[in-house]
Amino acid sequence: MQTAEIKPFDLNDSELYEVITEINLEDRMPPTPNAALTQDQIQAIANWISQGAQNLTCDANAGGCDTASVSFSQDIQPTVDIYCKGCHSGGSPSGGIDLSTYNCVKTVALNCKLYGAIS
Repeated sequence: MQTAEIKPFDLNDSELYEVITEINLEDRMPPTPNAALTQDQIQAIANWISQGAQNLTCDANAGGCDTASVSFSQDIQPTVDIYCKGCHSGGSPSGGIDLSTYNCVKTVALNCKLYGAIS
């Protein structure tokens, strides 16, 4: 599968938004039997795209970023397990993106490809 294109400020022309809101279950991401994203998750992605799909980082000086209370195993891994690992693990992970281990997720997170989905 190819990476879905994102058009900053334009939900109607962003493939990512289209595939996460697709009514046809065969075309929706994540694909069945995986659960669809929640309305809150879809809205977060829609807001991100509508606001320019910027590749922002967490600014510890901004006051809203408390990484001390975040745990990969408790906060991130459950989301990845539910919504991502079905396609992005195993011998031939979709899009060549393997999210089966902490180190795999860390690699994708550090190259900024994971930000939009998790935020």
